[in-house]
Amino acid sequence: MPTPRPRATAGASLVLEDESALMVASPSLSVFICCFEVPSRTNPTITNLVAYFKAFWFVSHYSVVIRTMVLVKTMTLAMVMTVTSAMVVAVKVAMVLTMTLAMVLAMTLVMVLAMTFDNGAGNDIGNGAGNDIDNGAGNDMGSGRCWW
Repeated sequence: MPTPRPRATAGASLVLEDESALMVASPSLSVFICCFEVPSRTNPTITNLVAYFKAFWFVSHYSVVIRTMVLVKTMTLAMVMTVTSAMVVAVKVAMVLTMTLAMVLAMTLVMVLAMTFDNGAGNDIGNGAGNDIDNGAGNDMGSGRCWW
């Protein structure tokens, strides 16, 4: 049986030219590949995934050092992704809290300014100016004038 030789593809993955040696060496991989064999012809993502697993299993059966390096790389990547995800969530929560606080402060400022600059003039109750109730001026109730 010829020795399989890896070749580089467009996705920088390794594809084995002779898959029969790989199937003999790794029965679990052959089951995995059979599951993806039909869709892999139409879906390039699954094709790259299958190619990656083929190369990974082939290398891992022949080199403990490379297998350990891949494991360390995978674990490092997983930790980095976990920390990055946690940081993204923390930043989003901080942004929501900051925007909420900013809105509360803005509304408070608007209310304070509205109360500070209220001039007390207009047709409202009890300001003593305009045609309102019981101010004693104009044709309103309590002015002492009759409507007839």
